[in-house]
Amino acid sequence: RSVQEFVNNTRQRVIDIIQEHLIKSNPGHGIITDNKITRPSKTGLIWAINPIDCPENFMHRLPFFGSCIALLAQPTEEKDMKNYANSDILAATFFDPIRDEMFWAEKNNNAFLNARKLMLTHINKSQRMKLHGNAQQEDEISLITGRSKNANRNFGSSVMHMAYLAAGRINETHEKFDDIANICTGKLLVQEAKGTISTKQDTIIATR
Repeated sequence: RSVQEFVNNTRQRVIDIIQEHLIKSNPGHGIITDNKITRPSKTGLIWAINPIDCPENFMHRLPFFGSCIALLAQPTEEKDMKNYANSDILAATFFDPIRDEMFWAEKNNNAFLNARKLMLTHINKSQRMKLHGNAQQEDEISLITGRSKNANRNFGSSVMHMAYLAAGRINETHEKFDDIANICTGKLLVQEAKGTISTKQDTIIATR
């Protein structure tokens, strides 16, 4: 089999496993995958799933990928999937299988990395790095090494960028809307770690 076929089959298998467990535990909730509603909600709540973000890294054996799930309140206006990004995000999780790291958060109940509470106000801001995602910027940044240079860094995963910001590993990231599960998971992680989320044009900016 081709590598692409293996990745596609793996991705579908992960979707099937996640959906099976979510439907079993909450049969009335809806499900979104690939920015499409695949199961209508009967409760006003809906799961947003991204089984592998990002599959390109997974395919090329780059260790920057994971799975994320967010629980959302269904917005009044459902014409544009981006409306879901501004809906009430109740819970979210991002799992990095390479490092065995589970980032998770509940609304008004803090963010965590495995069992450790994340709180950006407790992190030394002298050690910081900016991650600009897809934004074309050449801002001066201060690297963790202490040197100063102009650079863009991008792991390819928007949800990983925001999870890393919530954990204090980077100082700022600019993300384009890609997948509703990514954006909602990342937003809740940052907000519950007491970071800041703002939107400029079509870009989501997450900062400490």
